[in-house]
Amino acid sequence: MATGGPTAPGVLQPSKSTLLFDWRQGSGVSAAQTLQVGSAGAPVNWDAVSTVSWINLSKASGTTPSELAVSVSPQFLGYGNYRGEIRFRRGREDVAVVTVVLSVGGAGALRADPAALVYLLE
Repeated sequence: MATGGPTAPGVLQPSKSTLLFDWRQGSGVSAAQTLQVGSAGAPVNWDAVSTVSWINLSKASGTTPSELAVSVSPQFLGYGNYRGEIRFRRGREDVAVVTVVLSVGGAGALRADPAALVYLLE
């Protein structure tokens, strides 16, 4: 019985499944966040694409282990919450997805956490 055989391809593993950005109008450029792109098993060649135009990637491809800087360009977006994705591919197959969530608000916007407050009158 023969042993060995072809090595199984590595499994791509981004360090985060979600990136959160909070941007206020007039605050300038949003700071980039870094994803570590690793793999379980053999090194993996990958390509990355964004599903929306406001997500910026520092590079479009790489080999694990590597880093990918992600920033956003929200200057032309209205107030609100936005969602996009970074899709990592091997060939034409999506092998990993990172969700990017962006909150755009006005300068000096008030944000409450928790979102609801209860007042009791006595």
